[in-house]
Amino acid sequence: MFVVACGDPTEQETDTSLTVDTTPLSFTAEGGTETLTVTSTLEWTATSGAPEWLTVTPNADKTEFTATTTANDGGERQTTITVSNGTGTPKVIEVSQAGVPEVDTSLTVDTTPLSFTEEGGTETIAVTSELEWTATSSATEWLTVTQNAEKTNFEVVAAANEGEARSATITVDNGNGEPKVIDVSQEASTLITFIGAKGFYWEPFGDSGDFSLHLWSHPVNEYDMATGEGYKLELSVLSAIPTNIDVVELAAGDYTATSEITSMAVRIGRNKSGMPEAKYVDENNASTDLWIVGGTMKIEGTTAEYTITFNFDLEDADNTPRNLKGKFTGTIEKLPY
Repeated sequence: MFVVACGDPTEQETDTSLTVDTTPLSFTAEGGTETLTVTSTLEWTATSGAPEWLTVTPNADKTEFTATTTANDGGERQTTITVSNGTGTPKVIEVSQAGVPEVDTSLTVDTTPLSFTEEGGTETIAVTSELEWTATSSATEWLTVTQNAEKTNFEVVAAANEGEARSATITVDNGNGEPKVIDVSQEASTLITFIGAKGFYWEPFGDSGDFSLHLWSHPVNEYDMATGEGYKLELSVLSAIPTNIDVVELAAGDYTATSEITSMAVRIGRNKSGMPEAKYVDENNASTDLWIVGGTMKIEGTTAEYTITFNFDLEDADNTPRNLKGKFTGTIEKLPY
């Protein structure tokens, strides 16, 4: 006879299964949080493969956990989360996080040298850069740069030059370590500056409001009235002048020379004779008749100090065009008659 022993019918086998969604997680560069549900009758753990930027935190009921990534200021990165209850094969969830898009640090600027005439002027330079950029002048007293609102170009403005030829640079920089430099030059002024001395005077012509204006200068001393030595400019303005000029002082204002003003004449150069003729006299005392056929004269100031600036179009006897620019700053004497 055989006897067979049977187990306790109330004893049940333990469920060691582990259920979790292993779909890969994907985060933006800004970071974020995802919640995953876990089903297991056994104690379980969830472990990050990169705890420095990915943390996992089970809830109190051990029914789920959160996966949280920090913001990413570098390139794309990956890691895993491993969920295990101590039996069988653990569950692995792949995690990735996008990086910050790579910034184009290039800087594109036309660095062709800029050249301005003595009158000055304006140029616009285009700039291409994804980074913030600046444009800086090395000579802000006469060369200014202004960035437009859209940050796509800048305007370069050169002031009028009343002196020697000058140069400067404009530096465009977006911080990428490779700034662009533009060379800028401006031609010397042809403006003649006259010394305000006792040789500078004006004389009215009755009550008509017309007047004659006389200026002269020498490289070292003022024009010598006795010998006629020096650089002399004599303007006889007999029309197109406002008739309300005070005979005590010159009236400030803009005076325009036109082709009708045939009585305006100019003498400039070494004048041996001292005669008020309309001539250009060079260093060899060779003279050429010159007549003003157009242009402007601006008078500013008071009897204490005047500034007279003129820009005349001239013609010689052969109708060859010339130009004369000048500026006087100083006091003016009125002839005593």
